[in-house]
Amino acid sequence: GGLCKLCKKDCTKDDPYAGYDGALYCMDSGNDVAFVKHSTVRDYSPPENGAELSETDKSNYVGICDTTCTILFDSDGNPLEKIGGGYKYEDCNTGK
Repeated sequence: GGLCKLCKKDCTKDDPYAGYDGALYCMDSGNDVAFVKHSTVRDYSPPENGAELSETDKSNYVGICDTTCTILFDSDGNPLEKIGGGYKYEDCNTGK
């Protein structure tokens, strides 16, 4: 696949760029987009050989569900609450 080949060598589950964490690792390695769950940013930890990326301020990530829904994160990767309570990702329809 196209996105897979941007970072993965063999595109298998054992590749350091596999899965949701691998998608963010790929993005931190110089690509512009990663398709992940809203909880991936909070749980993200780069592989050992990417330790220099572990200091990434997770508030630099922006989640985009569709043209009307963006999700902002705090420095620990937790989604920020929207005005009035709740979270924007709860309103997103992507993946439903």
